[in-house]
Formats: sequence, structure tokens, C-alpha cells
Amino acid sequence: METDPDVIISSENYDKFDIGDIRRSHIEWVQDLMRQGLMTQSALYERFTASLSKTLVRFVSIIQSKTPQPGQEIAASVGLSAMFDILTWHAAFPFAPTRNSMDENGFLRAICLLTWNPPPHYAPTFSSRPVHGLYTGNWGPHSGWLVATRGKGPQDFRRRLFRSLAEPGAERHGQEPAGTVSTAPITIPVPRFVRYQPRELDSGETDENDLLEVAVVAHEDERSVDLLDVLSENPAEDIPMTCNPLRECYEPVLATLPRQPHQLTELRIPTAKLVSFLRLLHASERQRRQRDGGDAAGSHLMALAQGLGDRPPYISWHRFDAVIAPHTERIGRILSDVFSTFKAPLRPSDE
Repeated sequence: METDPDVIISSENYDKFDIGDIRRSHIEWVQDLMRQGLMTQSALYERFTASLSKTLVRFVSIIQSKTPQPGQEIAASVGLSAMFDILTWHAAFPFAPTRNSMDENGFLRAICLLTWNPPPHYAPTFSSRPVHGLYTGNWGPHSGWLVATRGKGPQDFRRRLFRSLAEPGAERHGQEPAGTVSTAPITIPVPRFVRYQPRELDSGETDENDLLEVAVVAHEDERSVDLLDVLSENPAEDIPMTCNPLRECYEPVLATLPRQPHQLTELRIPTAKLVSFLRLLHASERQRRQRDGGDAAGSHLMALAQGLGDRPPYISWHRFDAVIAPHTERIGRILSDVFSTFKAPLRPSDE
């Protein structure tokens, strides 16, 4: 997964030192919250919904119909199906979607996530480095900052988009030859502790005025990294004047909650579905620019769709990540605009 090029990833194991008083007290705190029933799936959904909807005024419950251009009917149909899959998946986030995911609160969470309301931790743009929530603390003999919440990057957005469009390729379709589908787990390097150290010069001396950021990381299972994010960002007892539990201290909760059932490497997106989705995004961007009186939309996404063609019939996670990476911010912005259709400010007549 992506790492910040300006940060040195330490080769040291985070568990080499004793957990320390702060981490020990935070683990005990989370265990107490578990005993109180505040770490269940329903309790987490309730906090997550409340957190996301703080700045949201009102939703429109009508889907505005749009007439496709001649020759776009089939592509639009498949593309709209992909849009619904994205909406359904985000309604269940950070868990896997079920038949009951799309309730009123699930719909609210999905729209908030997809329209960046409140803004996600990509600020100000996808090109910015992730911004972690930090607490002053120690790691063994080292002074620095313990990571309370994980900052997000553009690959986090692509992971969510891929999961929302994908299906278990090998198990469901049997299209790939035997032995070609990898089920190797994918891990994400998550900073646990950050400190600064002087740059070492070629002479062997150090420059105290040139400090390098060093991160000690833990490699977390991709299937549960988003769940830990939501747990740490939506604490059961939010106490403004003190520290909420460190992100790592929620790990005992994972054993009691469902995680994503499939590795990214077990999933595939039908190429035709991805192509139709990209064409629909291109049409939406063009329509928005025409509505705003701007120039016609560029052909970036259309060129990408045409380049994908229909072979191979399925797109793996690694290929999806590679081809979508240059277009991440554009896709995110268009999706936000599309799903803003479901959102409207409160009118005086509604008060």
C-alpha cells in the first residue's frame, strides 16, 4: 500500500518495547467499553451515523431521472447498476453489505461518505500527505507522538471503490485457470509511533538542523483497517479535554465484530461493468460542465474506458489500482457531484 515518500519507515518492530502506561490504560478503557456493550456493531453504527450527519441538513428522497443520449441506454443501465452497488456498499461501511444495509441511516451514511460531507481525511486534496491524529508520548526510550487516528490517502478511496464494484471472481465465475487466483492477504502499514531524528551526513556526523520523520508501523490486515479507523474516529466516550483511546487499543474489539469476508486479491470487477461506470462518470462530468456554462469535459475517463476494452473479462485489484490511480481525484469529485443529487438544503417551507 502507499507510503509517504517523505517519511522513513523504521525497520524496528513496534512490539519490541513494553506497551507503557498510556497504552495499557487505553486498552483497559476499551475493554471496559466492551463490557458496557458500547463496542457492538449497532452501537458503532449509531455513533458513526451521528458523527457523519452533524453538518448535513436534509436529504431529498427522490431520485432525479436523467434521459441517456441515443446509443447510451445499455451502458447507462450497467453504469447506474454500478452506482447502486457503490451506494449499497457505502451504506454498510465499514462492514460488508447485507440485505438490511440500506435503511434510512445507512442511506444517510452512504451519501455523507460519497459527497465528502463532512470532508474526509484527504484534506485539502488527494495529493496531500495523510494527516494522522497524534498524541505526545513515548515508545520505549524514544519521545515523539503516538498515533491516535490514521490519516487517509488516495489508495484508501480506491480500495473502497474497488470493493463496492467487485465480486468474488474465482468462487462465483470460475473464469480464471486453476491456480492463477491469489488469495494472499494484503496488509496496510499503519504508523503507530512517529519521531524525528537528525539526518546522518556522509561524514558520519549528524545535522541537528535537518530532521527526518521516522515512523514505526504495524502491518494491519486490509479487511479490518477501515473498521479500526471508524472505531477510533467515533469513540464511545468523547472527552474533549483528554485523550480518546489510541487506535491500536481497539484491536481486541475486532474479534467481536465482522470484518470484510474477502481479501482484495479474491475479488474481481467485470470489465464491462467498470467500462460502463467510467462512461457514465464521463457523461455526468460533461453534463455538469455544460450546466455550469464551462468548457466540455475532457476525455480522460472516456479514453480510459476505451483502453480497457473487454479483455480480459475481469479486472483484478492490482490492475484496478494501477489504472485508476491517475484519475482518483477526478472520479472522487464526480461521484460527489452525482450523489449530491440526493441532498438538498432545508427550505423555509420545511421548517
